[in-house]
Amino acid sequence: MKKIFALILCILMIGSLCACGADPLYNGGVATADETAVAETEAKKADITKYEKTFDGMQEYLIDSELLPSDEKVKSETLGSLIGAKEKGCRYMLSSAFIEFYEYDLENLNDVANNIFSQIEKDGTFVVAEGLETLTGVKSSSGKFLAVYNKNLSYDYDKIISEFKQF
Repeated sequence: MKKIFALILCILMIGSLCACGADPLYNGGVATADETAVAETEAKKADITKYEKTFDGMQEYLIDSELLPSDEKVKSETLGSLIGAKEKGCRYMLSSAFIEFYEYDLENLNDVANNIFSQIEKDGTFVVAEGLETLTGVKSSSGKFLAVYNKNLSYDYDKIISEFKQF
């Protein structure tokens, strides 16, 4: 009797395993890397048309697209005046790296801003003052926003910058 019962259980188990594998799109409940990448891109990318083309709107879009952390603990205010920007900027800590954003009044650029913009136009980098680290700077398509980061720090900034440039 035990042998017959064990045989029936084996047949049921084999049948259930075969049924799960019958669908060629089924991968044991685990998405493939391609499926995961497509799903993440679709799920995370916010609709940019719903955001104002302002400093706050740009940050909201990047946070809603999950490109910047939403945790207020990793966000801090910076002094924009140090690089000729408007009063405030924002710094986001990204693991062991950072990215900062600044807004400029294109009608009233001062000498500091003009100097930084001319440095960025040459090779994409700038130094605020002699002896300080070289930073990478990227302007948005409107030219009124600047993203600043240290390319030497290990972080993939490409997705953030790609979306940031649309502002």
